Amino acid sequence: MRFNDHDLTDIQQHIDHTCAYLASRGLTLDVSSDMRAFKEFLLKQEQTHGVPSTHDPDRTYLHPENCFCTYLSTGDGRIVACHAQRLFVTDDFIEACRTHTVFENLVPVLEHYNLQLYDDARMIRIAGRVLIGGGLWIHPEWRGGSLLMFSRMDRALALRHFHLDWVVGFMHRTDRRRNMGLKGLSYAHAVPLLRGLYPPHGRKRDIQLVFSSREELLAEIRQELRLNITAA
Repeated sequence: MRFNDHDLTDIQQHIDHTCAYLASRGLTLDVSSDMRAFKEFLLKQEQTHGVPSTHDPDRTYLHPENCFCTYLSTGDGRIVACHAQRLFVTDDFIEACRTHTVFENLVPVLEHYNLQLYDDARMIRIAGRVLIGGGLWIHPEWRGGSLLMFSRMDRALALRHFHLDWVVGFMHRTDRRRNMGLKGLSYAHAVPLLRGLYPPHGRKRDIQLVFSSREELLAEIRQELRLNITAA
């Protein structure tokens, strides 16, 4: 599906508004495709969930045509936030989860185990060009504000750059995380995905899938633009 001129204009305005707000707080946004540097940076930070296998160049085939990462820096060059995005092309996203290829695909998985999917997850139909967010980190001193907006802008960048059909994310299945996914990160849906062993960590987890379609992402971009214009 092609973008129309209205789509492209709204995406750019969303990016411009976000960058202007970040600049008003003394922050600069930088974009990179160097996922090894992203991994090395994230491993040095405190209070993170580590580097997800989906965005780890030692476990997943990553290159400039399927991934990028963003950093927020202060005027003195100190990085206070980062996030990564990765494109995954599939005919059936849930099936790709079941075979573990979503989680790591650098080499075939030798020790496969069946995922304990929730029934709702088995009914999800996601296919095409799917964006997976991961490695979101905000410095503890900058948490609790509105910096999550930069991760929403990441998706707008990726929507245009990768010509997306869907955006998805994996989160712990708690009420707090569900609220963060639906409100802070503005995904349209949150559905229980799996319980039990979780491939990125190889440990038991209770995980939900948050996701939006291309149309829902464009609608969210326009809604945020309207709010920004009204506030101005």
